[in-house]
Amino acid sequence: MKHLILASALLAAVPAAAQQAGQLGLGLLLGDPTSGSLKYWINDVEAVDAGIGVSQNLVLHSDYVYHGWELLPQSKRGRLAAYGALGGRLEFMDETDFGIRVMPGLSYWPTLKRPAEFFIEIGPVVRLTNGVRVRIDGGFGLRFYFESRRQAAR
Repeated sequence: MKHLILASALLAAVPAAAQQAGQLGLGLLLGDPTSGSLKYWINDVEAVDAGIGVSQNLVLHSDYVYHGWELLPQSKRGRLAAYGALGGRLEFMDETDFGIRVMPGLSYWPTLKRPAEFFIEIGPVVRLTNGVRVRIDGGFGLRFYFESRRQAAR
């Protein structure tokens, strides 16, 4: 509970704007894997995301993400993007398992005082170790965004 209160206080104290180069989002992905999630914006359409969490074992994953803001009709209460992500997944079992992730998804940014992103993604992971096989990763989540020191100085 004290961690939730601390996180809420940090969110209220740090000014932010999102979907700009240098923006950092922190949040949670619920699904497979369930993980803490971060996303760093390279520019207004490209980002890198990463997570650490659990599936059946400890999992690390990271992706390059490209957002198509013009692909879907836009709401007056926020922005909606379809995105595609490509990256890797490590699962630490008896032997470390590596796979390539292909994650299509949707990202919604409601009009709020604090920039926030709701997202949902699902896609295949081609596992390349311990025998080649395909499985599905996916889930839904929420990230809150913070202004970087570099942007605050501008």
